[in-house]
Amino acid sequence: MTPSTTWSPATRYTWRSTTPCPAPVLIRGGRWITTLRCPPSHPLGTELDVPATLCREQLEPGDRVVLHTDGVTEARDRCGHEFGLDGLTDFIVRHHADGLPFAGTMRRLMHAIVDHHAGQPADDATVLCLEWLGPSWNTQLRPQNIDQE
Repeated sequence: MTPSTTWSPATRYTWRSTTPCPAPVLIRGGRWITTLRCPPSHPLGTELDVPATLCREQLEPGDRVVLHTDGVTEARDRCGHEFGLDGLTDFIVRHHADGLPFAGTMRRLMHAIVDHHAGQPADDATVLCLEWLGPSWNTQLRPQNIDQE
């Protein structure tokens, strides 16, 4: 149910949505930037005659792309309140600002989602976070080679 993705050497995140699943979230500079919208296409392997749209986003070093299922954002507590997209992104941004290792942040996030469900998730809850550590296409962020003539 998550988008199929590839990383190109040009620091562009390329994906296509393979069912009506939540849009990936881009976190840049330690804050939520946007959701990455892409028209949904048929599920992988169904070989339907439906065109797929490849969508792209230029990444910068430190960018994080968060893929998740609706079981994360639609998780409801005993009072019926959703965990929500804001809850997901706020949790990641807040724990990133605390300087915690990212693997630890993801473990804490999954515990928070299960706790939000009072220990009884009603749906799958999957989160995948990709972090771009490569070069930037922004020439002002690239180191300048002083030996070049």
